[in-house]
Amino acid sequence: MYQFCFMTPSKHQKINIIIKPLKNEDYAVMAGIINSFAGQGLMLPKTVKQLKSLAKYIVAKENKKIIGGVGLKRWSNNLVELVSLAILPRYHGRGLGSLLINKAMTQAKKMGYKTIFTLTLRPSIFEKLGMNRAAIKSFPQKIWGDCKNCPKNAKGPDDAKCDEIALVKNFDENN
Repeated sequence: MYQFCFMTPSKHQKINIIIKPLKNEDYAVMAGIINSFAGQGLMLPKTVKQLKSLAKYIVAKENKKIIGGVGLKRWSNNLVELVSLAILPRYHGRGLGSLLINKAMTQAKKMGYKTIFTLTLRPSIFEKLGMNRAAIKSFPQKIWGDCKNCPKNAKGPDDAKCDEIALVKNFDENN
């Protein structure tokens, strides 16, 4: 568990944020946050079952209330994907997304993964954190595991409706 303090932009007051693993009683809440963004076409929906199947999912809480989270999906012993980064809108622009991504990348490295990737509509936050753009075809596991079922990708990974951008970071001893 990690505890952080943020300043709110409008009220100039501190808020205490705790970062911790997602617990059983909170899966439905996090799925609701994710699915509110999915309903806007900003990310893919997730069920409670899908969240439980992830290698790890961490959440940010303020006053015991979930305000955001991000997960790690294992594809192989060396490859993991950052998935389902979702933060309640009133907490946007405070650095919480970067904090969650950094914590997830640290966890992935500690778990022994060599490479982490993500698919996103908003690449800039990931690029600021050291991830580089890559071809989606670089991740055949993703294509055959998830992309084939994506509603944006009806005809396969080259479908013009697929607007996701792939980003990757390789862990080594220096990062």
